[in-house]
Amino acid sequence: MSGNVPNFFRDKKILLVDDEPAVLDMIESLLREEGFSAIYRAATKKQALELCTRYKPELGILDVMLADGDGLD
Repeated sequence: MSGNVPNFFRDKKILLVDDEPAVLDMIESLLREEGFSAIYRAATKKQALELCTRYKPELGILDVMLADGDGLD
């Protein structure tokens, strides 16, 4: 990885939403390699909404086809 992410961005909260654990693992691993630490994971729309309410992430990486709804809702 490049490691050129400014520290300002590394402090941002990121929400990952996908119903495939391997995809979540891969994306989280890549982000952690770049120095991000505030990473939250959800496998369902319901979990994602709960995490949004609790942590108020600045960035979301979403799967648009979830079992309990559309990731764009």
